[in-house]
Amino acid sequence: MSRLWRNRMSELPPELRTLPVGERIELVSQLWDSIAEDAPACPLSEDQRRLLESRLAARADRDDQSQAWGEFKAQLPPKS
Repeated sequence: MSRLWRNRMSELPPELRTLPVGERIELVSQLWDSIAEDAPACPLSEDQRRLLESRLAARADRDDQSQAWGEFKAQLPPKS
């Protein structure tokens, strides 16, 4: 990534900073969805594919250790 591009991307347009947090979160969600739609245009390298497959396999090996967030949260001690 070029230095110029990094600098431009690090500067958030001022009009976005003035939006309420909820609207900024929605904007991020829409932006993320647009990236996901374009994912086929960015194929994984063979190394990335192997790493992803390895991580998915490791996760599958731990599925019996998984717990839904609601169940986990219910087990937390109350805040004092």
